[in-house]
Amino acid sequence: MRERTQYPEWLQAYRHVYRIEMNLGKRLESVYALVPEGAVLVDVGSDHGYLPAKLVKDGKIKRSAVTDINVGPLESAKKTAIRFEVFEKMTFFLADGLDGVDYDYDTVTICGMGGILIADIIARAERCRECTLILQPMRHQEYLRKYLWDNGYMIEKEVYSVEHGKPYVVLVTRYTGEKIEYSEEDTYIGFERDTNEDRKQYNEKLVRSLRKKLLGVGEKEKEILETVCERLSRI
Repeated sequence: MRERTQYPEWLQAYRHVYRIEMNLGKRLESVYALVPEGAVLVDVGSDHGYLPAKLVKDGKIKRSAVTDINVGPLESAKKTAIRFEVFEKMTFFLADGLDGVDYDYDTVTICGMGGILIADIIARAERCRECTLILQPMRHQEYLRKYLWDNGYMIEKEVYSVEHGKPYVVLVTRYTGEKIEYSEEDTYIGFERDTNEDRKQYNEKLVRSLRKKLLGVGEKEKEILETVCERLSRI
């Protein structure tokens, strides 16, 4: 369901109250940096709406739509847009992912969700094949990489960041229609060979997680995970 992009009358008198500055954390800053200049964006599951509001406010993108499956977060995103005085350049959809989003966009950001859910959102939206996708999975990164490669999406870049001691990865991907050749180990590691400190912390966390997983898997998967841990330790 589409929401109008005009200031509600009851908020007109209070717009000056919300003129504040906002800094994104390192996780969303890394996403912000990857959004193309002049993009028309849809931020899926936007929650508070900080990322699209700042992108519009800074003039990096022309306009943005925001989607969320729940009313509460969508209302929070509207309030953020009002604070940044960008309400007129943003459109709000109460929607599950990109379902029913009637908006002319060329870039999609999906942040803070699991890789399985992100893959499902992309699978249901053919329009994604025409867009730049900037994805920040919180878990199941290996599932998301596998889905993308199996379905004709090329991961053009992976960027790593650490916020409050927690490492994150952001994937930039576009549809090419060509399936990517990869090993099972590659789904965990990716093809990016960036060796900065943030990537190192990400690798260390992943190795710790996989070593715990080793205790409850079969021999074949155990062999794969041991190889992944070994390869990660060399990056």
